[in-house]
Amino acid sequence: MKEKHYFQLVANHRVGGRVRQAVLLSLGEWPTVAAAREAIPQRIQELDQLIGAKQKERSQADSYRPWPRYTKSGQTNWKIVDQRAYEDIRRSRREITRLSNLLEDIEELEQISTR
Repeated sequence: MKEKHYFQLVANHRVGGRVRQAVLLSLGEWPTVAAAREAIPQRIQELDQLIGAKQKERSQADSYRPWPRYTKSGQTNWKIVDQRAYEDIRRSRREITRLSNLLEDIEELEQISTR
């Protein structure tokens, strides 16, 4: 089983004599804010390229419409290609949104901490 580690930036404070933590930022797979800030733009660029490739797959599949109901053994089922590409595009766009929001949160946190 592959072990994964996820990192959070937390603030500690005392409440009633006990230490409590408040999560300021969930960094995901990046161990530091600097590592996340550096890696996120590159990851967004990779996802944009993936979206472009998947859109080409969809346009290629679209050229085979109307899709045959049944395909012979060994033929590409273009309907499945189109559906998988569509799901990959949706997943990539959601990940880009998540990463963009994380980058905005990092910038906001850095502005607050420098005040």
